[in-house]
Amino acid sequence: MTYEQYAALDGVNWSSLKNMEDSPLHYKHRLDSKEDTDTTGRSMGRLLHTLVLEPENFGSGYAIYPGPVRRGKEWEAFEAANAGKTILKESEIAEVRAQAAAVRAHPEVAPLLVGAETEKTIVWNEPRHGIRCKSRLDLWNPKLATLVDLKGCQTTDPRRFGQMAARMGYFAQLAHYYQAVALGLRRAVYDVLIVAVETSAPYDVAVFKLEDQDLEVGRIYVDDYLDKLKACLDSGVWPGRCPTRQRIQLPSYIFGDSDVSITLEDS
Repeated sequence: MTYEQYAALDGVNWSSLKNMEDSPLHYKHRLDSKEDTDTTGRSMGRLLHTLVLEPENFGSGYAIYPGPVRRGKEWEAFEAANAGKTILKESEIAEVRAQAAAVRAHPEVAPLLVGAETEKTIVWNEPRHGIRCKSRLDLWNPKLATLVDLKGCQTTDPRRFGQMAARMGYFAQLAHYYQAVALGLRRAVYDVLIVAVETSAPYDVAVFKLEDQDLEVGRIYVDDYLDKLKACLDSGVWPGRCPTRQRIQLPSYIFGDSDVSITLEDS
């Protein structure tokens, strides 16, 4: 199934559901908005997935632009000739090739690729509310019963990557994918892994395992988002962050030592 076919399927996916962390209003805006601005960084991220998981699709999905800048008549002609493809410069392609090579060479990654199903689409009904959900897994290895998500990152330092995983909600995302396999495929999951690669040289790679307690916390977050979604679907009301009057949350330093002076800016 192509990504376009997956996108057309009915179902709540993680990229939209995670907006419930901000508010139902933000979720609905993301759902209703047709704007999905692409960036060079996002394009390079997609290319990383292609080169690691589906290298045979590189030729049909990507074009290498030989020019120095993405403007002018030369660029416009090249863009028109490669409509429908992701266009990247030679230097950008080379950088992502190096990342992908580092991933595939990691001793923990190579066994995961053997017999794996990549970019796998799963659709299921979550049991608590019957909400239709969908996911597109980076990698599912049925023989190893292992679920894998590929991430580019600034650093593979375990502590700092863990902080980013918490901030970005990776633990909840993988809990959602775990449910996709357990309920959609009706398969047990033995391992849930994140393969992380640094996006700048030396392109260090790490494989991080999510333990049961990590996934359980993630499941709590996902259930909360789905509870909010069900309430909004039933009521037709999509509140923002602060639907009722709130006390302002001033920084703690203004209540501290009286010797601390505060410089007020003109409004």
